[in-house]
Amino acid sequence: TIILNMIYLIYGFQLPVIKKTLKNLISKCLNGEEINDFNFEKVSSRLVLVQDIVFDAMSLPLMSSHKVLVVSEPYYLSSEKEKTFLDKDQDYDKLVKYINNPSEHTDLIFFLEAKNVDTKNEVYKAIKEHGKIISQEVLTENMLMSMGNSIFVKKGVKINENALEELVHRCGDDVAKFTNEANKLCLYKNEINIDDVKIMVSLRLEDNAFNIVDALINNKINKALKIYYDLRINKEEPVRLIALIASQFRFMLEVKYLISLGYNNAKIAEILQTKPYRVDRTLKTTFNIKYNQVLKVQEYLFDLDYQIKSGNKDPYYAFELFLINFNDIAK
Repeated sequence: TIILNMIYLIYGFQLPVIKKTLKNLISKCLNGEEINDFNFEKVSSRLVLVQDIVFDAMSLPLMSSHKVLVVSEPYYLSSEKEKTFLDKDQDYDKLVKYINNPSEHTDLIFFLEAKNVDTKNEVYKAIKEHGKIISQEVLTENMLMSMGNSIFVKKGVKINENALEELVHRCGDDVAKFTNEANKLCLYKNEINIDDVKIMVSLRLEDNAFNIVDALINNKINKALKIYYDLRINKEEPVRLIALIASQFRFMLEVKYLISLGYNNAKIAEILQTKPYRVDRTLKTTFNIKYNQVLKVQEYLFDLDYQIKSGNKDPYYAFELFLINFNDIAK
C-alpha cells in the first residue's frame, strides 16, 4: 500500500514495472484527477540543477490546489557513480533542506532506473527519513506467468501452460523482453504452443552458454560450434561468452563440492542463491567431467580472456579454437 508522504523515491531495474508504479502513484497523488499542465511537471536531473528543482517544488501551482513534480534520472542517488556537466553547480544541501521541510502543495517524486541506490547519499537519507522509498518488487516466475496470461487473454490469444513456461524461461526476469516477446507471439498465431515459442523467441545468452558447456562436456563439439556460429551471426562478443562459460564452470565446481558434503539439490540452490532447475541441469552435466578437469578449463579460460583483452589473440578465432580443442584442454 502506498502511503502519501509528499516525497518519494521509486527505483528499480525493470523499467516497465517501475513505470507502472509511477503511473499509479501519480494517480493517487492527484486523487484521480486528469493530468494537465497545471497539476503535473516532469524534469530531468541530467538537465536541471537540484536547486532549480527545489524552486519548482516550492512554487505554488497555477489553476490548481496541488501539483506533482517528477524528477527523472536522479543519477546522484544511484550506487553507480556518474559525472555530468551539472555537478560543479549542484547545491545538494538546498535539496536536503527542502526534503526535510517540503511544500504542502507539491508531491515530489524521484524516479530512478537502477538496480541499487547509494544508501550513504545525504539526499537518499533525507528521503528515507521524511518520505517514502518504493523499490521494485522482485518478480517471481508465478508473477510472470500471471502477467503473461493477462497479456494473451487481452489479445484473445490462447497459449498452453508449457508454452508460457518456456516463454518465462527464455526471458528470465527481463520484463521488457517478456512483454515484447508475448506481444510478438500474439501477432504470430491465435493459438500458441511450445514449438511456436522455441521458433519465435531466442534463448538468453546465459542459456546458450550453458548449452555450449553441456555440448562440450558430452563430446558434441559440432553442436557447440553451431551454437557459437548462430551467436556470432547475432554479433555476440566472444569475451562475453567466455565470461559466461567460465561462470558456468565455476558454478559446476561449487555444486560438485556441495554434493560431496551431502547436500541435496534444494539445499544447494538455497546456499548458492539460485533456482533449483539450474542446479538440476548442472548436476546432469557434472557426472561427465572430473573436478581437476574443470579446474584446467577454468585456468585456460582465464588466460584466454587475458590474451584477448591484451590484443594478443583474435577473439573469434581464439574462442573457436577453444571449442575445437576442448577435449585436449580438459585433459
